[in-house]
Amino acid sequence: TDIHETALEVARAGIYQEGISQDVSPARLRRFFVKTERGYQIAKAIRESCIFARQNLAKDPPFSRLDLISCRNALIYMKPPLQKKILSAFHYALKPGRFLLLGTSETVGEITDLFGSVDRKSRIYGRKEVLARPPVDFGLPGHGQDASHARRRAGEIAPSLEGIEKEADGIVLARYGPPGVLVNEHLDIVQFRGNTSSFLAPAPGTASLNLSKMAREGLLPDIRMAIRQARTKNGPVRKDGVVVGANGGRVEIVLQVVPMKLPSLADVHYLVLFEEAPPEAREAGRKSPRKAEGLPKERAEYVVQLENDLATTKEYLQTVSEEYEATNEELRSANEEIQSSNEELQSTNEELETAKEELQSTNEELITVNETLANRNAELGQANNDLVNLLGSVNIPLVMVGHDLRIRRFTSDAGKVLSLIPTDMGRPISDLRPSIPLHDLGRKIREVLETLSVKEEEVTGPDGRCHLVRIRPYRTEDHKIEGAVVALFDVTALKSSQRLEDDARIARDIVDTAREPLLILDGTFKVRFGNRSFYRVFRTDPAEAENRSLFELGNGQWNIPRLRSRLEKVLPGKTAFRDFKVSHDFPGIGRKTVLINGRRIGGKGRKQDMILLAIEEADDRPPVRKRP
Repeated sequence: TDIHETALEVARAGIYQEGISQDVSPARLRRFFVKTERGYQIAKAIRESCIFARQNLAKDPPFSRLDLISCRNALIYMKPPLQKKILSAFHYALKPGRFLLLGTSETVGEITDLFGSVDRKSRIYGRKEVLARPPVDFGLPGHGQDASHARRRAGEIAPSLEGIEKEADGIVLARYGPPGVLVNEHLDIVQFRGNTSSFLAPAPGTASLNLSKMAREGLLPDIRMAIRQARTKNGPVRKDGVVVGANGGRVEIVLQVVPMKLPSLADVHYLVLFEEAPPEAREAGRKSPRKAEGLPKERAEYVVQLENDLATTKEYLQTVSEEYEATNEELRSANEEIQSSNEELQSTNEELETAKEELQSTNEELITVNETLANRNAELGQANNDLVNLLGSVNIPLVMVGHDLRIRRFTSDAGKVLSLIPTDMGRPISDLRPSIPLHDLGRKIREVLETLSVKEEEVTGPDGRCHLVRIRPYRTEDHKIEGAVVALFDVTALKSSQRLEDDARIARDIVDTAREPLLILDGTFKVRFGNRSFYRVFRTDPAEAENRSLFELGNGQWNIPRLRSRLEKVLPGKTAFRDFKVSHDFPGIGRKTVLINGRRIGGKGRKQDMILLAIEEADDRPPVRKRP
C-alpha cells in the first residue's frame, strides 16, 4: 500500500534494472523474473498474487488478519501522537503473535505494551496480547461531515479539558478566588483548585475522587442540594451558613456552585467553591430571640445551631423527596420504554433470525459463485496461456486492434515487420511508421469494420519482399464485432515460384515449337522432357519415354556406348559436345544418320543440373572440324 498512485503503478509493473543480476543469483532470475527491454520484470504469477492498494495510514481503515506488516522509513516523518495512532492500527491489523517490520531508524517508541522486540538489529517486533484492546480510529467521518470538519472537530475535542481549566481559572480569578473543585455530572472531581483540605478529605477504603465520598461531615447534603438547584435553573447557586465539621470543630462557610458548559463538550461540569463566612455573618447567625428571654449564652448558641441544622435538614429532605419523586417518574418512564424496547428487540431478533437464514443462503450462493468464478478464472488463464503460446508459435505477423484502432496485442513477428515494441500497446495503429508501405491503414480498418468484409492488399517492402496484408473483423463468441485483425503473409517465395513456373511454361512452349528434336535428361539420363518434333520424327509415345532411361527407349536404339561415354562426361566436367554422328536402324523408320549436340543446362536455385540433347539429320557434308 502507498498514498501515492504513481508509486503503486511502478510497484505493480515490478520492473528492476539489469544491475540486479549482480545481487540475484541466475537461478532466481530464471525462476522469478522475465527479461524485458527495460530490465528484469517480476513473473506474472507472482505479480497477480499481490494486491496493490492506495491507503492513507492516518485516515483509511486498516486491513485485518495480517501475518506481516512492513512499514519502513515512513514513521520517522511523523510526530509521536500520529505514530502512536498508526501503531495502534497495526496492532489491530495483525494476527496474534505475528510481526511488524520497521526501518533501520525506527522503533515502536513508548508502545512497548503492544509490541515486543524480536530482533532489535533488524527492527522486527512481535504483536503482544493485551487485556484491553487499544482504541483504533478507523478514520470514518460522521454523517454529513467531510474530512476537514472531522479534523476540526477532533482538534476541538482534544483540548476540551484544557478549555474547561482555562474557563474555570477565569471565573475564579475574576470573581472569587476561594478554594474549590471542578466536577462532572456524576460528581467525579476533574480538578482541584487551591487548598481544599479543610473541606475535603480522602475516605477510608478504595481510593476514589468522587466528591460525595470526599466531602467532610455536614457538607454533602448542601453540595447535592446546591448542584441540583444549579442544574434546575442553569445558573449559579449560593448557600450561606453551611456548617462543616473539621478537626474536631465546626466551621461556617459559604458554598457556591457555578455550572459550566463548553460547545465542544456534551456534559455539563460544575465549579464548587468553598469560602469561610465573614465574622459579621457568623455573628448574625448566632443571634436569637431566646437570648432576650434570659437563656444562657452557650445554650442560646446551641439552640440556634440546632435550629439551623433542622432547617437545613428539612430543606435537604425536601430536595431528596423531590429527587425521589422525579427519579420515580423517570424510572416509570424508563420502565415503559424498556418494555417497548423489549418488544422491539424481540421483533428485531425475529428479523435478525430471518436475516441470518437469508445470509446463510446468500453465503452458500456466494460460495458457489466463487467456485464458479475460480473455475472460469482457471479456464481463462489456460485459454490465455494457449493463446500466448499459439501466437508465439505461429510465424505470422498478427496485430489485433479495438474499435478505437488502438493496438491490443501483436505477435513477435509483427514486432519485427512493423517495428513494434511492448510500449506500443494501447497506441493508435495509425501512428505507426512501419518499414513496409501500409498507406491509409487506419482508413482501411474502418472500412472493414463498417462493411464487415475482408480486405486484402499486396505490398512490397524496400528489401524487395512481398507481403499480403489481410484485414478481417474481430468477432467474439456471441458474434459481436470488437475490432479487427491485421495479418501479414510473406508471399515472396510464392511469387518467385509462380514466376519460375511461368518462365518454365514459356520455355516449354518455346522448346515445343522448335523444328528439330530436343530431349532433356537428368543426371541419371532419364528423359524429363521431349518436344513434339522428337516424338514425331522417332515415332515414340511421350508416356512411354518420359521418366525412362534414354538407353531403354524402343529396343535399346539409343544404347550406344560412345554416346553413353560422351554423356557421362557432360555433368561432372561441365563440358559439351557437338556434331556427334550416330548411324542406327530405328524401328519403323529405317536407318538414319543423325548429329547429336549435348550440353549441361541448369541455373541458380535448382537442385540438380540437366542435359539438353539437340538431334538433327546428318547430310553428306563432312563434319566441321574444331580449331585446335
